[in-house]
Amino acid sequence: MGSFSAKLRVWNPAAPEKVEEVVAMVDNGAAFSWIHRERLERLGAEPLRRIGFRAIDGSIIE
Repeated sequence: MGSFSAKLRVWNPAAPEKVEEVVAMVDNGAAFSWIHRERLERLGAEPLRRIGFRAIDGSIIE
């Protein structure tokens, strides 16, 4: 498993004109992508549901 950085574009599918570029760390062993809630809120995205994840330190993140 490894990681690298990549430049990504994140946008709201309901308003594709709202877009932000992000330099993100990519873990090629990860099962999910993580984007901070504040960034998604700036793009006008709204949560559909809550899902809990266990972080590497054992804490639960929603």
